[in-house]
Amino acid sequence: MKSLLLLISIFCLSQITAKAQLQNTKWRGIANMAVPTDVLLVFDKDSTAEAFMMPDSISLAVMIFKVTGDTVSLRKISGSIPCDDTTTGTFKFEIINDKLNMHVIADDCMARAHSLDGTFYDRVK
Repeated sequence: MKSLLLLISIFCLSQITAKAQLQNTKWRGIANMAVPTDVLLVFDKDSTAEAFMMPDSISLAVMIFKVTGDTVSLRKISGSIPCDDTTTGTFKFEIINDKLNMHVIADDCMARAHSLDGTFYDRVK
């Protein structure tokens, strides 16, 4: 019984830690769009994320994000990227030395998949 409680505690802590890696963070990098574009990704504490085209801070998309382990799911709520609001993209992410890297697992929105896949974003402090 103690072993089961320990395993459940470790699992719950890992889920909180994974989400905390993205919550309340900002990341800046060059997205693989039709023309390479300077983009700022902002992950808020309430599970919303927004992508801005820099340096003018033009909003490209507002999204809902959900983190499970090392996977983040993104679904557009509004914005100019050509994804509909029912398509969810799933990406494996890793953060190493204040650099965020995402790799597409599945995404029917090719524009989002292409712009995020393999791109490194630097943490903005």
